Amino acid sequence: MKPKIASVISKEEFSILKSVNNKVALMDLCKRLILNIFLVYLIFVTIRFSYVLTLIIWYIYSVQFQFWGYAGLGHEALHGRVFTSNVANQTLYAVCSALTWSNGAMFKDTHFRHHRAPFSPEDIEAKSEQKWGFWDLIGYAFID
Repeated sequence: MKPKIASVISKEEFSILKSVNNKVALMDLCKRLILNIFLVYLIFVTIRFSYVLTLIIWYIYSVQFQFWGYAGLGHEALHGRVFTSNVANQTLYAVCSALTWSNGAMFKDTHFRHHRAPFSPEDIEAKSEQKWGFWDLIGYAFID
């Protein structure tokens, strides 16, 4: 038997956790931007003396860069959960789509379809059956 959410967290606490705070969002965005710039800088510095270290840093950069896409910030911006301003969220969504070379219009359409009817035949985001062979796992882990 699953515990009810009210036994774990109060309505007030839940409301505070899910509330949008522009100041916090902007600070988190700045931190992410600084991290991106710093990792790119490290790549340029380390490429001169260690290809192995450069590859490790590039991998770290690549993993954290995915957050700009639809598995992170882009997804939240689409839902309007980053800033209180709808225009700011739409702009951030467009920037995230461009940064990750993604089709924002297509994702918007398919993602809202996914929320309307999850795991239905028209839900291309959440297939009920996935392949779990060796090369499939490599693809899921490294290619997204």
